[in-house]
Amino acid sequence: MSIRRRLALVLAAVVMSVVVVMAGLTWWLAATNVRNAVDDLLREQAATARPVVARLLEAPVTPSTDRPLEERSVLFQVIGPDDSIFGDARLPVDPDVVADVRGESQESLRTVDIDGRKFRVLAFAEGDLVIQLATDVTSTENGIE
Repeated sequence: MSIRRRLALVLAAVVMSVVVVMAGLTWWLAATNVRNAVDDLLREQAATARPVVARLLEAPVTPSTDRPLEERSVLFQVIGPDDSIFGDARLPVDPDVVADVRGESQESLRTVDIDGRKFRVLAFAEGDLVIQLATDVTSTENGIE
């Protein structure tokens, strides 16, 4: 094999490697940007929810029932000091997350699987309550994977 052919093969391998690395980097950046956008949406909703929660502390609320997760952009759930659950959706309650949010952490962001659908969940404390806000990210996560 001539040196010209060897150099062409080496150059082709280098170019292919660079293209693969750049494609992977682009995918990773896009996935990170999408997740950050979802997290920012939940944080904006949390800022909006704080005055509502303050009113909830003053008025009686009724416990939620096991309703299916509705097709809305943001779902909410309030966990009381006695771990009773109020709100419009039954989101999973992780006792470690609740304890962490009530303790030293101000918020917790995680992705959970509920009946085959993926939800991004923001949990934060307001007084003795823990508020969970969630948005369906199934199509986003499936597009990223």
